[in-house]
Amino acid sequence: MFSWKIKDERNLLPYFRVVHFLQLVAVGAMVTGLFLVWWKDGDSLSGFRLLDKSITRLLNRDVAGMGHPLLILWLLWPVVIVTGLRAAIGLMVPPVSFGWLGLVMWVLAALALVHFYVTFGDDLPDYSPLDDGSIRVGYCLTVMAVGLLGALLLIETRIRQPEDPWASQGVVRGGPVDDARRLWEGAYQTCPHCGMLNEPGARTCFNCQNLLFDLKRQP
Repeated sequence: MFSWKIKDERNLLPYFRVVHFLQLVAVGAMVTGLFLVWWKDGDSLSGFRLLDKSITRLLNRDVAGMGHPLLILWLLWPVVIVTGLRAAIGLMVPPVSFGWLGLVMWVLAALALVHFYVTFGDDLPDYSPLDDGSIRVGYCLTVMAVGLLGALLLIETRIRQPEDPWASQGVVRGGPVDDARRLWEGAYQTCPHCGMLNEPGARTCFNCQNLLFDLKRQP
């Protein structure tokens, strides 16, 4: 079925694919950062080692530590799963819905990284699960990847078509013609897509909302 919305989305497919590919690269960089060193003291702790420390506290049933920064770092995984799946699907069949869900997961991941830096970036608190040390390259790479991913999610929302393209184009939508006299006189415009009898001045069909055009006019 012909419509301007479908036509415009086809023109935008290459842009969607580029954005989804870069999103997949950003997600891959986030996971790579978790393999690298996040915290350096007497030992080198990767992002996965820090997550393992939070699991140890849960296994020990340390309820008092439920909100400590290492446990909050698990909020990185929802954005990896959601945006990673969306990006992979978007490479095959763009565009992809549920962009708002990716943005929500991204906000949670960004807050988790900020919480980690605020807690460990300066003097360590007394309840810190880490020894004195410093933030390393793994954390920095993850932060940059999350920042890039957020920018790409916003770019995706900017190139998406509006939900109601008819209103944005100012198209006149007519009503159906059911008066017997007008039908006898031919005072109507037939939709070439569904056969609906529309008002003569209508530009979109009242029934299927496709654009009405003159089939006799050559492009």
